[in-house]
Amino acid sequence: MVRLVTFGHIHAISQCLFDSTSLQMLQEENQICRLPPELLGQIFRDAVFPPSEPDAYRSSPNYRSLTSPYSISHVCRQWRDTALNYSLLWTRLSIKNPNDSELVNLLEVWMDRAGSLPLSFDLRVFKIKSKFATKAILRLFINSVHRCRDVTLVLASLSPNLIDMENLSLQHPYLLQNATIEFADKPNAKFDFLFNHIFSAPNLRSAKFFCEHQISLDKVAPSWSNLQDLTVDVFSPALLISALAFCRNLKQLTISDTRTAGRIPIRPITLPQLTHLSVSMGVCPSFFDNLLVPSLKEVHIQNVEGKSWGHLIRLLER
Repeated sequence: MVRLVTFGHIHAISQCLFDSTSLQMLQEENQICRLPPELLGQIFRDAVFPPSEPDAYRSSPNYRSLTSPYSISHVCRQWRDTALNYSLLWTRLSIKNPNDSELVNLLEVWMDRAGSLPLSFDLRVFKIKSKFATKAILRLFINSVHRCRDVTLVLASLSPNLIDMENLSLQHPYLLQNATIEFADKPNAKFDFLFNHIFSAPNLRSAKFFCEHQISLDKVAPSWSNLQDLTVDVFSPALLISALAFCRNLKQLTISDTRTAGRIPIRPITLPQLTHLSVSMGVCPSFFDNLLVPSLKEVHIQNVEGKSWGHLIRLLER
């Protein structure tokens, strides 16, 4: 008799299996070794990439967590063999506030185990615990962008010394499709260079950036012909309008706090594919006078000043 194992069964098994109490019990009873490698691989995938999370927000857990491929590969010989032969488990890296430079060696091994599959690299530094470790991990991040499909970089400190230009080995990021960057400080020339390197990817589908500095979009926007989702915060509306002229396939636009003094020149831009628009906070009213959105289906408005409502209504009427 053949028994079908469904996705629901796999998800239930993975939840049970990676509970510390259940894991210890299964190890003691030697039940783990009875699972075939094919089923183990699917369980590992479900544990590392929970199906309840949308693809765009999935990232590998911290390498020390119970459900990271690193931890899975250290349970027993069978689990190790299965994990090492399942390249997909090693494609997503998530690092927060690195404090150990030896982590670079682990991540390099991690990426080697991913083989030729595209990576997702998530690096978030809210507090620099070790400047040496942060610098080493950031260098690895920059040098690995060309291997990535998704990157997220959040930096609370933008010290120029964090990037050593002499030790960078850059290749064009042809694989990159989704990029998010958040800078808390005013970027310097080195971080402008990093911004340009990431957001000039020719196959970019989603671009999200948050920073307290006017970055020259004219250097990256010409590459945005495939862009479908754009999120910007604290930006010059004039620069943004110029950039949108290249976004003929844009479907979703999220903007907030576009700062400017007075009105901006009228330069009508048509976004033929745009269906979703989200605006909040201090968006320049005349910004809306430049947009033509014939396919618009949904608008989200939050904390918009009263003087902007007339411009928004005219946008919807057009």
